Amino acid sequence: MIKISFHTLTIAVALSISFLCFVYISFAGELPQRRQTVKPSMNLKPDETVIIPPSKSLVHKLEPENNNAALLRFNFPTTGCPPPKLALIGILTVPKPMNLLRQQLLRRIYLNETRSFSRDVDFKFVFGSAKPTNDTATQQALELQKLLFPDETVILACVENMNKGKSFEWWKAARNLAYMRHPTNPTALCPRYEYIGKTDDDVVIHIERLQNFLHSLEKTEDPSYIGTMQIRGGDYMSGILHFLSVSLVEYITVDDHDWNEAHKVGYEDKQTGEFVNHTGVQVRKISTRRIHDYEDTPNWTKALTTNQSIAVHHMKDQRLFYEIYKGLLESDGLTLELALEKYAARKNLTLSPQGWRNIFTMVKDLGLDERGMIEPEWVAIQKALKVNALKS
Repeated sequence: MIKISFHTLTIAVALSISFLCFVYISFAGELPQRRQTVKPSMNLKPDETVIIPPSKSLVHKLEPENNNAALLRFNFPTTGCPPPKLALIGILTVPKPMNLLRQQLLRRIYLNETRSFSRDVDFKFVFGSAKPTNDTATQQALELQKLLFPDETVILACVENMNKGKSFEWWKAARNLAYMRHPTNPTALCPRYEYIGKTDDDVVIHIERLQNFLHSLEKTEDPSYIGTMQIRGGDYMSGILHFLSVSLVEYITVDDHDWNEAHKVGYEDKQTGEFVNHTGVQVRKISTRRIHDYEDTPNWTKALTTNQSIAVHHMKDQRLFYEIYKGLLESDGLTLELALEKYAARKNLTLSPQGWRNIFTMVKDLGLDERGMIEPEWVAIQKALKVNALKS
């Protein structure tokens, strides 16, 4: 009896399969390709394609008369372009447990809602890269974000940092998301957005008010810088939420790239103001106090949450998220229950009483009915917060 080792048998099987593949390809053509299923993006319509712009700048300066500031204009005509979307906002965040919880809460608001108005703003969660060595946990967390939320996740070329250029790297990455193919001219590009924004994961934005505010601004070819102007320490917008027009993002990331690379280290939002002010071009600056800190913070930008509030900052824990988001909804004259019916897909946001308590773990006695909805009375919740504060 002939004995054949397992190793020999394995080689024989492999060679047989290879031979059969060769015969198939020779007589029947190439092997059939596996059908690719492309997951549609939450942020893009199926017929839209992001076009990476060339490395050369797409804007130029027009030197004015009478020693005024120069004008900034695109190199290509935008005639024939479809109307751009209003804004792309980068939410700067990190892959830590508390931040991941905030991201999930914000996804429920920004990306999964079925609203009574057409959403004209896209969002990306923006992470720095893991350190090159000995940072396996961060690398795995980032890979998981990219795997679970590929259309919403941007991982920058820089290592995760604060005040060492992360915001500037976001402007550079956003440039690669800011254009689309011209519908009739294959050699031309069209802006996909009017504005590129930057915010953080501890800010809650009232999307409808933000859109109404940006739409209310007069249309202009001049680049724009929009936010809440700091009154202390320089001519720049608060980091709560601010916007640059696409032409301005183009200029500061390409034309002034070397200067900005050399000056990107420092307080991030102040450095953005420095980039804008260094351009030497005429920039429309619009400041609004409707973007502000939560009223109980010590910051000078604090304000009461009203029906004029666009964005509120300081969502440092679940309790503050609850207070801020509920405040934004109540300023619309809504209870949280009515807000869910108006704004949210109930299959995503209607939770059992225990589900609500699991999300808002610092708020124990919410006064939930059997459907899991929160009662409109705020008194019971305030009482619960005081009791929990005494316990902690």
